[in-house]
Amino acid sequence: MTRTVCRLCRKEYAFKGNTTNLQFHLDHDHRDLGSAGTSAVQKQQKLHNLANQPTIQGILQSTRSSALPVAIQKDIDDSLMKLMVGKVLPLSLVDSEYLKTFVSKLDSRYVVPSRNTLSSRLKRKQESMKQNLREDLRQCRDISVTHDGWTSMSTESYMTTTAHFINKDWELKSVVLQTLKTEGTHTGEAIADHLEQMRKKWMPLVVPTAVTDNAANEKKAFDILKWHRFGCYGHRINLTVKKALQVNEVSRIVGKGRKLVTLFHQSSSLSDLLKVKQSLVLQGESLHHKLIQDVPTRWNSTYLMLSRLLEQMPAIMAVATDATVNKVAATTLRNCTFSFDEQSTVERCVDILEPLYRATTILCADQIPTLQKILPVLVKLKRITQQAVDSTVRKPEDEELVLLAVILNPFTKHMDFLSETQREKANTLLLTKVGEIVGTPATPPIVKTEPTDEPQAPQPPPLEELDVVDAPASPEATDQSHDTQDSDTSTSDTPPILGGPPPAKVPRFTDMDDWLDDVVCTGETQTPLEDVAKREVNSYLTTSLSSHYKITLLEWWKANKVFYPNIAVLAKKYLAVPASDADFKPD
Repeated sequence: MTRTVCRLCRKEYAFKGNTTNLQFHLDHDHRDLGSAGTSAVQKQQKLHNLANQPTIQGILQSTRSSALPVAIQKDIDDSLMKLMVGKVLPLSLVDSEYLKTFVSKLDSRYVVPSRNTLSSRLKRKQESMKQNLREDLRQCRDISVTHDGWTSMSTESYMTTTAHFINKDWELKSVVLQTLKTEGTHTGEAIADHLEQMRKKWMPLVVPTAVTDNAANEKKAFDILKWHRFGCYGHRINLTVKKALQVNEVSRIVGKGRKLVTLFHQSSSLSDLLKVKQSLVLQGESLHHKLIQDVPTRWNSTYLMLSRLLEQMPAIMAVATDATVNKVAATTLRNCTFSFDEQSTVERCVDILEPLYRATTILCADQIPTLQKILPVLVKLKRITQQAVDSTVRKPEDEELVLLAVILNPFTKHMDFLSETQREKANTLLLTKVGEIVGTPATPPIVKTEPTDEPQAPQPPPLEELDVVDAPASPEATDQSHDTQDSDTSTSDTPPILGGPPPAKVPRFTDMDDWLDDVVCTGETQTPLEDVAKREVNSYLTTSLSSHYKITLLEWWKANKVFYPNIAVLAKKYLAVPASDADFKPD
């Protein structure tokens, strides 16, 4: 305590550890305290109790009068910088009196840094983060990059390059290396020059694997650089959707839907009337839904627009028949509102586009490996549509890269959903790559898994269009989907050994989407490992699938890298390659 307050008149005095000030105050302002009948000892005791009685005002003033610890001040400064950068706020905000008043209410001891101070700290923080990133990239043996051009709202052109890598802790990292404003024509030569400068600056000893869209200038740039390039698979799916929507009947209905959405977006009175009609004819969450406008450059926006129109069509019809709507708007509404036959067509379109929308969201995830999901997604789309997929998505450009990613995922390494030719090709590729790492030739064929007593399901003939086998769903996957038990030991760093006791609980890979459960098998047990390429590959491939794991793909590799050290190197290289160069965030 640095201040004390008189409980009789609330007057404040400095407190130095004694009662002198209060004694003086009582003698002059409260003489009745020393009246007859009060002994000197009692008087002194009262003074002592009064001086040492804590009060709210005294505690607050004592707290606010002391300086804020340096560590807390620095921590708050860092949080303020994260707020400014994360929300893209102007540095002038720190000069605002409103911010300073708000901060003083929280803690008057904190001093908001000036604009110049904050700017210099941000520059030092930037340099520190750059140095940390260079160190992380220096420790990586293999790195992949995504490159894309985009235009801002002010019609300025930019190019962004993002690096993807798996660090020593088996965490998938994605960092933006550069965003450059570009002028003039985006030729392949110009793109190649920008990318080569980026590589020399950030990863001079690594030739990265690149993922880009299928534009001609992007392809030419990587031909010049001689980098390994993989075409964005999300872009391929989007091209398929665009081609399907060019059918005359579908194109006409989509055009009517765009006019409807535009009409409601441009008229506040119609939007208000739509809300009224929603409350009358709809219920649940659809009451508060707004119409969605599709954008040609935004993937799946047409699917989202059609599905929302289908949901809101009863309310839209109610608006079209309302007598208060003006003549011009009423005519547009009547001409563009879907008929019953058109609604049936839209329903079929939504049913077809929904799996493609789901596939896009799976392949464009940004925090988990996605390259190994391309082939299971193709099989899933084949099963749903029951027809040949368009040639633009029939196969990825680099089938070998995708096959390696599939076999490096212990979740899909047996590849039962693919043809025998593709399985043999993937096995040979894996053995070749491991042989290159350990320095041994990979000529001997891989020994197949010994047959078990369990009956084997016959393999259906391969699909010529997709070159995949539409295998039936695994009985184990069906049975295990009903198991809801959890286990604290499901994420143990020690994998189960073949021949040992079965796991007590049934875990699951958390980064495999439920939508693909009927395509891929799950879980495994392991056989002993030897330090040669052929034995290591055989040991990895001959482990049987018996249960689901409630750990991610990278967590599995982190726990099992000691058993498959050379394959783990390949896993870091190929599982860090994204299936798409875009991070899709569904609404």
